[in-house]
Parts: sequence; C-alpha cells; structure tokens
Amino acid sequence: MATQVANSTTIANATALLGHADEGTTVRHYVKRTHVAPDLRVVIDQLVEQAATVVDTGRNRGN
Repeated sequence: MATQVANSTTIANATALLGHADEGTTVRHYVKRTHVAPDLRVVIDQLVEQAATVVDTGRNRGN
C-alpha cells in the first residue's frame, strides 16, 4: 500500500498514511524500489576525465 501511495502521490502521503514521524522509515522499510540502476561511477569518472582532457587540450592550443 505504501508503495502505491508513494508512486501515485508523494512519500509524505505514504508516511502520513502509515503514521510514521520520519519519511526515511517509510522509504527504507515500506516503499519498494521500482528500479535500481547499475553502479556507473567508473564510467562517469572516465567521462569526466576525458572531458577535462579535452578542455585542457583546448586551452593549450589557445582556444
């Protein structure tokens, strides 16, 4: 029920429905995650490094 309410409205509404004082409790224990993304930190770090290299190269050329 909490998952349906949270997905249809807000976490705050689900929290109130369950009588919790803290939204964290509702999220951690009563609202099912609909999607967990893969850990892409390594890929993101590589992209940031490549972008920084491109910017630095452009600066060295006087652009």
